Amino acid sequence: MNIPKSFMGVNRKWHVHVLTARQLRNRFAKTELNLPDPDTFFGLCVPDTACIYLNKDQHATREFLEHTFCHEMAHAMYFGLGKAEHDEQEIDALGGILHQMWTTQRGEQ
Repeated sequence: MNIPKSFMGVNRKWHVHVLTARQLRNRFAKTELNLPDPDTFFGLCVPDTACIYLNKDQHATREFLEHTFCHEMAHAMYFGLGKAEHDEQEIDALGGILHQMWTTQRGEQ
């Protein structure tokens, strides 16, 4: 599965950043948003800036990184639907379904 640099979701362009914890720390230092310490998360969806951040240092495998992207994309979809509160179990299940769909797709119609 290829993790995109950007995608359109709910009529909004989302940007995806796959960075190390150090790079995330530097990026977050330049913003006024109250963002968590990069050493404490796998991924982060920031609706205010339409950005998804993936922490390379927290992922032992490419598959885990891909799953985290799908999880964060599920958050983006929920934000797009106007839902501010997200059930993490539900989001993770949806992310898992999306990841499975993308990694098992075959052929084209």
